[in-house]
Amino acid sequence: MKGASTRYQPGRRDWVKVKHRVTVDAIVGAVTEPASPEVLVVGRYRGKVLDVVGRTVKLQDDQAAEIGKLSHRQIHLRANGKEACVDQGLAGLMAKLWAVCDTRSCCEDENGRAYVVPTAGTREAAEQFLTSLGIPFDLERGILYFRLPRGHAGDFSPPGAGQGEVIRWRVDESGKFVRIR
Repeated sequence: MKGASTRYQPGRRDWVKVKHRVTVDAIVGAVTEPASPEVLVVGRYRGKVLDVVGRTVKLQDDQAAEIGKLSHRQIHLRANGKEACVDQGLAGLMAKLWAVCDTRSCCEDENGRAYVVPTAGTREAAEQFLTSLGIPFDLERGILYFRLPRGHAGDFSPPGAGQGEVIRWRVDESGKFVRIR
């Protein structure tokens, strides 16, 4: 910043440099290599569309190691007119949940705790759905946290899930998983 009437004078430090930054929330939309990521691709939702808005600089080794620990096995799922990449362990549940509500996000950690973020207008339907399956949940700031019952894993997962390949599924009209080739 400088005064309106001041002029540049060599060797003097009368002016002050101010850097302007805008901070926005973004989500990680992709990781270059999940086991040892080098770059994160970030995006922002504009309506229902996730737009790529940038990427990080090359991650430091310690950052890459931490992010590598967080990566989840995801599959591309298409069901009930919706599609997204979802954690493999939640794919079956999400396919059924999408029949009754819209969601913004979902995730399952390595300890089996999961969450779903239904849209405000469909949250009650998501709660009723989880209750009908006997899945207890906690509601915190519009987010439903729960654990999938261990005995129901087969009911909620597509056939062949967890065998180390990229899998794409859709759910047909009868509610069965059909592999997309």
